[in-house]
Amino acid sequence: MAADVWLRRDIANALMAAYQAAQETTIAVGGADPMRTAVYHAGYRSAISTLALFFGISPALVLPEQPGFRLTSGAGRRET
Repeated sequence: MAADVWLRRDIANALMAAYQAAQETTIAVGGADPMRTAVYHAGYRSAISTLALFFGISPALVLPEQPGFRLTSGAGRRET
């Protein structure tokens, strides 16, 4: 049986991709209710933070500082 080895950077990239998917989902469905959208994002951020900490990754590495920011390809961030 082969053992899979994941680098922290690979896991961080997967968590950033999951967060980006949540952002894009909000945009796609319209986010008509600001309170519901805020709660959705808070829950998603909490889940990703928990997973990051489990793997020894700082949540700040995989989540933007402010909920109004979206991740872009690479390490850069842009405002939405």
